[in-house]
Amino acid sequence: MDFALLRDAFWGLSFDGLALGAIYALISLGYTLVYGVLRLINFAHSEVFMIGTFAALVASSGLMASKLRMSHAQVFR
Repeated sequence: MDFALLRDAFWGLSFDGLALGAIYALISLGYTLVYGVLRLINFAHSEVFMIGTFAALVASSGLMASKLRMSHAQVFR
C-alpha cells in the first residue's frame, strides 16, 4: 500500500472534511432552531440553503480567481 498519496493530501483532505462537517453542523443547527421555535420541521427551507450554498461557491470562486489574477500580474511586472 502506497502511503505517499495520503501523506501528500492529508492536510487538504483534513481541511475538506472539517469544512464539510461545519456545513452539516450549520444545517443541523438551523433545523434545530426552526424546530425549537415552530415545533415543526419545515423542509421548504432547503431552497434557501441551496441558494446560499451556490452564492458562497460563486463568491469564493470569484475571490480566488481575482486573487490569482492579482498574484499573476505582480509576478510579471
